[in-house]
Amino acid sequence: MAAAVPAVPITGKTLLSVNDLVVEFRTRHGTVRAVNGVSFDLRAGETIGLVGESGSGKSVTSLAVLGLLPSNATVRGRVVIDGKDVLRMPESADFAAASSRWSCRIP
Repeated sequence: MAAAVPAVPITGKTLLSVNDLVVEFRTRHGTVRAVNGVSFDLRAGETIGLVGESGSGKSVTSLAVLGLLPSNATVRGRVVIDGKDVLRMPESADFAAASSRWSCRIP
């Protein structure tokens, strides 16, 4: 039997806020919208899961939040991590500084 994981109290402090996220990719055949208006908040102590059909934009949403999309992607909306809007940070800014307290596991 696995050891129980102690519960982390939910403090109400919003650590991640995604608002009206839109991700489009430029291709030689035109623009493809992969994510259209996704919004969610993640508070301290919470766990979030992205659920949807194949091709619904779960991975693209995650990659957009992490700032790991390819150069042919256009991202609009707001991704606020610990009070900093990472989509509006200059590319030279240290994204890791905004997300340094995060732990992420991508299967």
